[in-house]
Amino acid sequence: MGNAFRLVALSLITVVNGAGALAQSPTVSCAGDVKQLTPMLGRWVYREEFRRKPDAAWEIGASEWENRWLGEGCFLDSPGSITFPTGQRVRVVQVYGYDPVRKLRFIYYFASEGTVGTGVWEWSGATGKQEIAEVAADGTTVSLRCASTFSADAYSMEGACERLTDGNWWVFRRFKGTKQ
Repeated sequence: MGNAFRLVALSLITVVNGAGALAQSPTVSCAGDVKQLTPMLGRWVYREEFRRKPDAAWEIGASEWENRWLGEGCFLDSPGSITFPTGQRVRVVQVYGYDPVRKLRFIYYFASEGTVGTGVWEWSGATGKQEIAEVAADGTTVSLRCASTFSADAYSMEGACERLTDGNWWVFRRFKGTKQ
């Protein structure tokens, strides 16, 4: 079993066990660090660019996301879809949250074609970063990291994602989005 798969499995067990603990403790406040994601609320449409390897040409894709608070603002629910240059459309559900016990900002996502991702996020001012371990349906694992920046009015965002291949990071995705 690969490390990324173990990380996903342990993280999912932690969420399930943690949900029971939160249900038993009504004094837990959820606002905390997750409120940093408030500018992400609403419907976002992105122009995406992808490439399959470091020296490949960029190809055009798109994505759409509808971000909303889940529950009492404990989590940011971010369902959406990505359309790849091949025309393949993949639906994705992402959840951002904060674990006050481990003091960890986490992200989980689940894609309709079987990919599962788990990682951590942080925001500093208008810039956000994510580090993610992704496991495809066939068991293939990949390490990803993304960075994005909001415009001054928080109605647009742009960024890029890198993947680790043979010990080297390279940009495989670039995006620019606007809040609708």
